[in-house]
Order: sequence, then structure tokens, then C-alpha cells
Amino acid sequence: MRRKPLILGAGSIGFTVSLEVPSSAASYSVQEPQVFSTGEPDPLALNFLAMRTDTSVRGPIPNWEAWLGRPIKTVGTDVARISWASQADPERGGRLAGVEFTEDSNIIWDMPTSQDTPTLSQIANGVWDNEIIAVAQNMIDQGAANAQLRWNHEPDGFFSAHNFRNGNGPVFRDSWQRVHGLVMAIPGAQFSWEYDMDGPGGNGTDIQTEDDPELGTNIPLIEIGYPGNAYVDTVTTGSYCRGSTNLDTVLNWKLTDLDYVYSFARSKGKKFGSPEWGMWVDGEAGISSPGDNVEFIQSHYDFFMSIPPADRGILQYFNINQGPGANRSDLSAGDFPLAEQRFLDIFGVN
Repeated sequence: MRRKPLILGAGSIGFTVSLEVPSSAASYSVQEPQVFSTGEPDPLALNFLAMRTDTSVRGPIPNWEAWLGRPIKTVGTDVARISWASQADPERGGRLAGVEFTEDSNIIWDMPTSQDTPTLSQIANGVWDNEIIAVAQNMIDQGAANAQLRWNHEPDGFFSAHNFRNGNGPVFRDSWQRVHGLVMAIPGAQFSWEYDMDGPGGNGTDIQTEDDPELGTNIPLIEIGYPGNAYVDTVTTGSYCRGSTNLDTVLNWKLTDLDYVYSFARSKGKKFGSPEWGMWVDGEAGISSPGDNVEFIQSHYDFFMSIPPADRGILQYFNINQGPGANRSDLSAGDFPLAEQRFLDIFGVN
């Protein structure tokens, strides 16, 4: 077992894993992580280790690097949803300020939802072109020209102000294509684009479908929002240890969803990723969870690592701690001692 230093402060971290999904969670056999004679973690995992922070400063990152025992390769962040002006402010940069970007940086780019709120139709028709270009230019100026952009976050969710549900598929696809064209025409822009789904597989067995004015009836949600191969580089989905207090139920649900999205990505010739995955404190944010366990960490590692390296996009543990009653998947806060140790056994320096 690896000895863990005491680290103060909260942050967020991430990493990798891949395919071969078990036929059912109940039959899943937890395997011990590979032990490397050099004491180093799997180099593939190292290449995809990522960190995500909700702060505008680099402060938590060194804490997480010390906890893990080695550098974190990629940083995930987001641009604030407050207003166009805040997203394009070079002094503030949304939440970009103070973050050190690499070619693997992962940025959630939500459209403003509290001031100057744009509609999908307005975006598709060019009303906000100048504002969109200004925000993208700000990212480039701050060193994020190679970042992976998760535009509009999880657009299949009704909680998203710019979702493609209830007949909005055509205008969503049009708006994505316009934003992509505007941004990629900026000198120096080398962004890659993530098409991210919140819950495409429903409960892990029933694939969600809706009618689309252009595509027809009973179309899978994952197809409705897809803007086309020319506008997407990676297809992604999140996965949290939540939704039931029964671990077998959760594992079956989450692994089935991951496999569904991976299969879709493969059918489009795109990489697969998971920019948010992690544990969950039972009852937090009103969502049930089986609580601390090693199976969730190990099964996701096995799934991700089974995907050919060339097919892997961003794979990032969402290590957030928003306090009691809110989102908590922080592995260093003491809520998940079993999961924390398994994570460190796999990804840390033994």
C-alpha cells in the first residue's frame, strides 16, 4: 500500500481507462492493478492523467501533484457562464486566468445564461458572432489554442439552457457548425472539439430516443445532437458512482453507458473520452450512491485501458469538493478510503 502525504486544500484530478465491458456488473471480478517493477504507473495512464479544478488559480494543482506523487499532465477548467464580457475579459478570462494550459487541456465552454443570454437560433444566425470570436481569441491569447473544447457542456440534458431536446436538434446542429467555423477560422486556432452526452443510455438498458424534424422518429439522443463528422473530434460522456445504493446496479448502468458511447464514437471514426468520472457521497445533491468501494475505480480503469490508445480522447477524474450537500468526489478528503487507495495504487507512484 502506498503511503499518502497529508495534503490540505481541495482540487480536482483525472486520468484514463478502456473497453471490454463485463456482461453484467454482478459478474465483474475485481482485479489487482498491475504492479510495475520500476514503481511507475502504466505509461498509458500517465499520458492521460488529467486534473480539473473549479478555481481560477493554480493553487490546488500542486497539492494534487504531491498527493499523487507525480506531475499532472492536463488541466480541465471552464469559462464562466455569467456573460459574454466576462468570458472575453483578458484580465479575468472566465475561469482561464492562472491555469497553465497544455495541448491536452480540457475546457467546458457554456454559453452565457445570466446576462445577454443567447438562443440557439441567434447563434446559428450569426447574432453573437463577434462575442464568440472574442471568447475564443481570449483562450488562444492565454495559451489554450490547442485545448479540447466541450462546447455547451452536456446538451442532451434538460438542465442545459441550450439543449437539443424537444425538436431543437436542427438548430442545435446549425449553431454548433457555425461556432466551429468561426472559431477555427481564427489565426492560430488548433482546438479539438468534444461532443459530450450526459445520459444517452437512460438507465443503462433503455436508450433514450426522440423525434427530430429532420432525422425522423425515435432517433437516439446521441444522434440528434451530433453536428457531423467535420465538426467533432471526440465523443464523450461522464460516469459517476451514483444513481442507486446497489453497487451491481450502478456498475452495470455506467459501464453499459460507456460502452454505448464508445460504440457510437467508433461508428463515426472518432475518439472516445470521459471528461468527468468519479465517486459520489451517498445522498449528496439528493442523489443516492453505493458509497466507498474499489470496484468502481478498478472497473473504469479496466474499461478505459481496453480501448486502443489511438481511440482514446480525454479521460479525466473529476475530483471536486463543493462541501456538504453538494458535489463531492474528492479522493483526498477521507470520504472514500478504499477508492482512494485503489486510485493511488493504479495511478500514483507506489
